[in-house]
Amino acid sequence: MPQGALKKKEKHAEQAENTFRAMALSWAETYGARWTESHRARVIASLEADAFPSLGNLPIQEITPPMILSVIRAVESRGALDVASRILQRTSAIFRYAIQTGRAIYNPAADMKGVLKTRKVEHRTTISRDELPDFLKKLDAYSGDPITKLALRLIVLTFVRTGELRGARWEEFSVEQREWRIPAGRMKMRSPHSPLIDSSPGRPQRAQAAHRPL
Repeated sequence: MPQGALKKKEKHAEQAENTFRAMALSWAETYGARWTESHRARVIASLEADAFPSLGNLPIQEITPPMILSVIRAVESRGALDVASRILQRTSAIFRYAIQTGRAIYNPAADMKGVLKTRKVEHRTTISRDELPDFLKKLDAYSGDPITKLALRLIVLTFVRTGELRGARWEEFSVEQREWRIPAGRMKMRSPHSPLIDSSPGRPQRAQAAHRPL
């Protein structure tokens, strides 16, 4: 093979190894050993769906912030804001990997801080102190699912989060001490919590009699 043709072939091979797609797959292979197989599959699938169509065949050093922004905006346009955030995070991680391995000298995704769209936070409706007596009367008269009724009562008595209530287990409760011991692993702040349950006699026993988790 002529020397010029050989150099051209080597250049093409080098360019193929330095595309965004090749770098992303190398990054996933390197760091994927720390992930579960299902997580690794989800990461690759998300890049295949949203990043590779626009960026996959481009040499990684030629990718600019506007190119990445175009990818992010396309994902956001379908309302997938969480997906857009993950794509940006993964793109930045791929560029960091490229820099660490000598295939890039600049991370354009690092300049995208503040570019992501966010959803408007809508706080849950609250019940004022004046509204509470009427709410409790309506709760007493509620004729629907008894578990729902008991769960709402328990929230009023303990002021726990709904997620902490839904994940409750009978072994966390002490009927005698009227105490609920929520382990740290189920708490948002990762510290155990023991709310006292100031209930009338018989309520915990009636809840347990329903034979379903709270």
